[in-house]
Amino acid sequence: MSGFSRRGACPSLAAPMQTGDGLLARLVFEVPDIKPAKLISLLQISDRLGNGIVEITLRGSLQVRGLTEASAQKLSSEVDNLDLDVGGLPITTNALAGLDPDAIANPLPIAESIRRTLSPELRSGLAPKTSIVVDGGGQSSLGAIKADIRFQAIEAGGPKSWLVSVGGDAQTARSVGLVDEGAAASVAIRLLTCIAELGPDARGSQFGSSRVGETAVDQTANFRHREADSDQRTDWPLRYVGQSLRNRLRPSIRSSACYRDY
Repeated sequence: MSGFSRRGACPSLAAPMQTGDGLLARLVFEVPDIKPAKLISLLQISDRLGNGIVEITLRGSLQVRGLTEASAQKLSSEVDNLDLDVGGLPITTNALAGLDPDAIANPLPIAESIRRTLSPELRSGLAPKTSIVVDGGGQSSLGAIKADIRFQAIEAGGPKSWLVSVGGDAQTARSVGLVDEGAAASVAIRLLTCIAELGPDARGSQFGSSRVGETAVDQTANFRHREADSDQRTDWPLRYVGQSLRNRLRPSIRSSACYRDY
């Protein structure tokens, strides 16, 4: 166990956070489906070692409350014995992913591809609260959930497209471009790498800042922007961090997009 988190930080199984009712540990699951038997065992362990309160967060993580220093260490050990994949980057998909007949697309393949592609080294260089949303649309929209990187399925005719944006919810995030499903994981890794280059506390919303450390702004290279809901095209100077973000995305992104100049 690496120590206890300060209040305002992001608690984890390895670094629980002190709260008014003891330590709080948060379990971020690598896979969206957990076998019922393992979930029952996890809840029994949590009840025995905590104060009996277990919460499900907005992003689908599990919070165990009322732990002591000793019981928090035991919780970590017993969760390891359950062979649960926990501690990864939070990637939120629709609750009915793969089952919703009203969904535009299934978000699970993109989420799984990002999890497979993300290296431990890159994950360790990101802020603890860094997160990704992959929203396939349908009955359980994720539009209200904020994320550092968003993939939103859109209906633009022809093959399914995903609108990529950074730093916010569906209304406030800044658009980057349109990608096909097969390119989504590659784009996500490139964006996460750029966020990590800003520092261990950097977030996706910082791409919208006019001054982010040594951020360089390329005022000369304009990309063509095809809006998701029209054929109108607009020139947009793509900003980049360190090495040109434009060049990093070029191999896999189909069209750069931005609905507002930031």
